[in-house]
Amino acid sequence: MKVFFTTLAFVSTFMSFAETDLTSLKEKANYNIDQRMNELKEARNCISRAMTMDKYRSCNFDMTEEVQMQKMEMKETKKEIKKVIE
Repeated sequence: MKVFFTTLAFVSTFMSFAETDLTSLKEKANYNIDQRMNELKEARNCISRAMTMDKYRSCNFDMTEEVQMQKMEMKETKKEIKKVIE
């Protein structure tokens, strides 16, 4: 009987850690998505305001180093989420 309750306590503790881990991963992913959306909106506004080809070219909507890092983090986050779900 003690083994049953010990096992039950262990499983419930593990499940609560998995849920907490999943929640934090989801929050981080949503934060990164929001940041990327803001960057894309800024690029869109810049393009919309451009009246000449030079102004258009000055809009830096290429992937910056920061965006590339965020993309890498998102890939890692997706891998972690898959591990938690499985």
